[in-house]
This record gives sequence, C-alpha cells and structure tokens, in this order.
Amino acid sequence: MKKKGGLERARKLYNSRNYGEVIRFLEPQVFLYRERPEFYRLLGMSCLYDGDFSGASSYLQRALQLDDDDTETRLGLALIHVRRRETQKALNHWLYVLERDPGNRQAKRGLDLVRAADDPSEFMELFEGDSYLHLLPSRKLKLPKAMLRATVATGVVVLLIALSLQIVDRLRAPDPPDRDGVDIVRFDTPPAQVVEYDGEYRYILGVDEVRRSFGLVGEFFNERRDNRAIIEINRLLNSNASQAYKERARLLMSYMSRPSFTNFRDNIEYAEVEREPWLYNNVHVRWKGRVTNVDIGTERISFDFLVGYHDERVLEGIVPVTLPFAAALEGAMPIELIAKLETNDTIEGLVGVSLRRIAPEFSTELPARNNSNN
Repeated sequence: MKKKGGLERARKLYNSRNYGEVIRFLEPQVFLYRERPEFYRLLGMSCLYDGDFSGASSYLQRALQLDDDDTETRLGLALIHVRRRETQKALNHWLYVLERDPGNRQAKRGLDLVRAADDPSEFMELFEGDSYLHLLPSRKLKLPKAMLRATVATGVVVLLIALSLQIVDRLRAPDPPDRDGVDIVRFDTPPAQVVEYDGEYRYILGVDEVRRSFGLVGEFFNERRDNRAIIEINRLLNSNASQAYKERARLLMSYMSRPSFTNFRDNIEYAEVEREPWLYNNVHVRWKGRVTNVDIGTERISFDFLVGYHDERVLEGIVPVTLPFAAALEGAMPIELIAKLETNDTIEGLVGVSLRRIAPEFSTELPARNNSNN
C-alpha cells in the first residue's frame, strides 16, 4: 500500500504540472521503486518538462529498460536525441510509436521536423524557448472536481473583472527591475566603429550581426541566463567586433552569478563544447560521469572526470577537474557535477562548483550535500 500511495501522490503532482515537487518527492525513494517503470517515467518526464535533459535521459533510459512499449517514455527519449542531434535514434522512437499509434501527433511532428531540416543544427532553435514542448504529450492540467465546480461558478465574474482591469493593470504594473550590471551593455552613444577590418578572427560578423549579438548579451544577462550571455560574449571576443564592444562585454563577465542544482539553466552538452570550445570558456555545465585518479591536496581536490560514463556505457570524454572545496570522493564514483569550463582551442579543464553522488545502480540519483560555498 505504501508504494501505491507514494506513486499516487507523484501522479497527482505530475498531473498538476508541479514537476519540481515530483522530482523532490521521488528522488529519495529510488530503492523503494527500483523495478517500477512508472517511477522512472514520472521522474524522467518531470526533469524534461523542467529543462533538466541530463537527468531526464538517465531516468527515461531506465524506464525504457523496464517497459519498452510506453509511448510517453519513447517520446521523451526522442526529444533528448533531437537535442543531441542524434536524429536516427529519435526517428527510431517516433517510428516505433507510430507503428502502434498511427495517429500520434507528437511522433508525426517529429518526423516532419526531421524531413524539413537541412542541418541537424537547426533543431537547436527548438530549445531556445519552449518550442520543443510540442514534441511531448500535451499536459492538460487536471483539477479536483470541487475546484472545477468552483471555477465554473465564478468563471464569468472573474473573466469580466479581468477584462475590465487588464489594460489598467498593465499600465500600472512596474517593469521588472534591471539586474545589476546590465547598464554596461547600454551605450549612451553607440561607438562609431562596430567592426574591425584587419586581423584574423574565428568569426567574421557584419555590423548588424555584432549589434544583434551584443543586444543578446544584455537580454540573456537581464533574464539571468548567464550561460547564454557568456556564449554571446565569447562569440564577440572571437570575432571582428570592435574593441569598444569587446571591452564592454568583458566587463559584464564579473557580474555573472554561480549556479546551483536548484537554479541551473541552459546546460551545454559535451559534444557541443568539443566542437567549438572557445565559445564556452567560463560557461557552467552540468554533466554526469565518473571520478578517477583522485588527488586530495591541502587546499583543493583534483581528479579526471569521465564524462557520460556514469552508467558505464558511453565515454564522451575525459576532463581534468579541480575542486576548491572539500568532498568525499573515491575512484569510480558516479557523480553529477556543476563546474565552470576553462577552454581555449581545446577543453582544458573544469573548476567544480557543486556536486552530488549518483546511485550506482541504474544510474539514478540520490540526494547529496551541496558542497559549494556561495
């Protein structure tokens, strides 16, 4: 009865779209539900709707092992493969779904997306906002019957009030406060020179492209999407943008904040970093892998991080890591790590910010202490 009650509560939270609560409720119970595919599906899909693609991948893979006929699990995994530009794997899942459900809209949309794309890199535009959600099952909010009756009874009144006050509220509502530091990317007088014409650069940008990229730096920063802002800064620093734009972009770097497991956004996969490492210098990543060659010093810990090898299936790469804080580590330990990238022409290393251990069985996560000091 305990198992049924636990998953029943998780279902209610999931149907109410409280994805963060589903994750917090279910993660500590991994050993209790280790053979229940629904447990891993609820966790995986909640991570996916919450933007945690790495966690979603681990949980949904385990769900598929336990029940390879579940449509929602396959649609979730297909989306993850799209994000990794593994189009053939995504196609396999969509075709499997359509064989059993020829009318499935999400699988059809996925096939249409692949057919229309000239380059897999076009798929990444889906993940700039919420466009990727149309490839997942629609999430209709399920309300208790009593609440539905109350909503119907008061709906007309609320609607009339809302319509009558909507314009006034918008006029009165203050704009959200700007983040400290955003003025750095706002020129009182725009520089006369926008681009350089002499020299060698990784990216040759036009005047409009420099201005657009610089504008994105400010927009992403003000939205607290620091990873995206840093990527645009690095693009400018590696381009023929004028020194005036580059100096302002560099100044903004000191205002970037350090993420945690509760507020991490815009993760970058290892393969993306490997393709253009210079774009991701100082970007924070959230990767899973295994620890090896641990060296515990008096002021710091260093080890080699086997990226993607937490489940001992695929080794994406090996990156040296430095931890400026204490942590209980041992060889071959699977962990999830938040760290800042140090790159140039290659991936040079990671500076750890926070980590937590992954349960060794089935690559599922257990809560662990956040060792970072803000």
